[in-house]
Amino acid sequence: MSVTNAALASARTLYQGQPTAPIVNATTVPTMSPSGSGGGLAAGTYYVAYTWLNTTFPAGYQETILSTIGNITITIGQTITVTIPTLIANSNLANIYIGTVTGRANMHLQGTTATTTFVQTVALNTVSAVAPVANQTFYGNPLYSAPALSANVTTPSATAYITEIIISNTTAVAATLYLNIIPFGSVMDTTNAIMSAVSIAANTSTFFSGIKTYMSATAFLNASQSKSGSLNLFISGVEVQ
Repeated sequence: MSVTNAALASARTLYQGQPTAPIVNATTVPTMSPSGSGGGLAAGTYYVAYTWLNTTFPAGYQETILSTIGNITITIGQTITVTIPTLIANSNLANIYIGTVTGRANMHLQGTTATTTFVQTVALNTVSAVAPVANQTFYGNPLYSAPALSANVTTPSATAYITEIIISNTTAVAATLYLNIIPFGSVMDTTNAIMSAVSIAANTSTFFSGIKTYMSATAFLNASQSKSGSLNLFISGVEVQ
């Protein structure tokens, strides 16, 4: 390993808290109604859908996939009032996507709402973002990032390792945990999973001790749980710098 004698190993808590639970995909078709005149929309058929969003999650982990797509035909200058269900658990906003051609790649973000209504009055933004291909919130959230390489620790050495994991279920219902170590520049998948749908029984704790799972420089721990507020996660380890 490329670690000099000057390198220092520091034991510490790598993470303590509750991983997020995913937001369930939207499925209900939005309802649309035309009204008024003098707006910026051209006459024609418009395709409308929405996603659930949680802006407190890190960027890239915030949004679900599109709901079922609805459509409406309007005359020139009319506005479109979009009505969606009440915000679902674990979301704090909804993104509204509209296009003149159906399909995720053709429908662009027009705005965001924290209520059940959104009104499109101006011409469509056709260069804004499109909805995610997959539900980003199922990936969980980053919990901890290993330190970068240093003068004392160079490639290919690890800069951190995990020594103990404690998972505590404080509720009366079983819940599952997903935990990954994701190398820098990679994404969460089965190749970097260290726990996949591990079930923790109601009102119990599970301990994994005496382990030494290495993390490469700037790799990060990523986790999610099946039921929001069910699992407390404690991860101890050592950083080497």
